Amino acid sequence: MKASCYAALAKSAVPFAVGLFFFILSRRLSFGTWNDPGPGLWPTCLSALIMLVSLLLFFMDRRVEEEESFTRDARFPLYGLISLAIFILLFDQIGLTLPCLAAFVFWIRFLGKESWRSSILVSLGLTAAIYAIFAWGLDIPFPDDKLLHLFG
Repeated sequence: MKASCYAALAKSAVPFAVGLFFFILSRRLSFGTWNDPGPGLWPTCLSALIMLVSLLLFFMDRRVEEEESFTRDARFPLYGLISLAIFILLFDQIGLTLPCLAAFVFWIRFLGKESWRSSILVSLGLTAAIYAIFAWGLDIPFPDDKLLHLFG
């Protein structure tokens, strides 16, 4: 077996194993029906989708070209993960808007290297959209929002 086949197998085996693990766990939950979904419906569907995509990746991604080298930019996913952890901690303490704005500005400006103007405008728009969809549209309760208390 060629080295490229091992690479294709490794790139698809890990997500397939993760999908299979969550598929088995999600099947322990009630599936329900499409009209009355149980807690296992979407985890089962998503884990099956992960397994399907990993199989497609295995059979379709047979490139022999050289893989991307490990550079300083490889640290950005770690920064994104740390920013998500900070977002979760702040979300519980001060609500949605400030942590959401800060996370989006950080991702767009520093990780995405966009201009300040577009970072702020996109962050404001996304934060407003998230709040409108989840708080107003879906009526999902959020922790008390410190920023919204200042304006209202």
